[in-house]
Amino acid sequence: MVASPLSDLRAFIAEQTGTRPSRISPETRLVQDLGMDGDDAVEFFEAFFVRYGVDPAGFDLYQHAGPEGCLPLWPWFWTRAPWADKPMAVPVSVADLLEAVVTRRWPTHRFANEQARGPS
Repeated sequence: MVASPLSDLRAFIAEQTGTRPSRISPETRLVQDLGMDGDDAVEFFEAFFVRYGVDPAGFDLYQHAGPEGCLPLWPWFWTRAPWADKPMAVPVSVADLLEAVVTRRWPTHRFANEQARGPS
């Protein structure tokens, strides 16, 4: 029996994050609910695009995730950075990832009207 795309995606996210698959639903947000930011987000999305053959055109990591945040002064710097006046990360949900898996394209239409932080 072949796993559904959602089941396979949940297993992949669980493997990448150490989260139990039962805690991952279509509404689960990567940064806000799973704490995936910085290097973890970079590694996750690289693996995601390769594993599922998704075209990453239009994907902007700065729109969806921030820095690792390991330096004690990082919060001070972050609030003074050129992108500090922009809203925090635009959420990416498991449902967004599932759409990308099914269509093999990053769902740029979903994020087109969202502003995000990050260097311009």
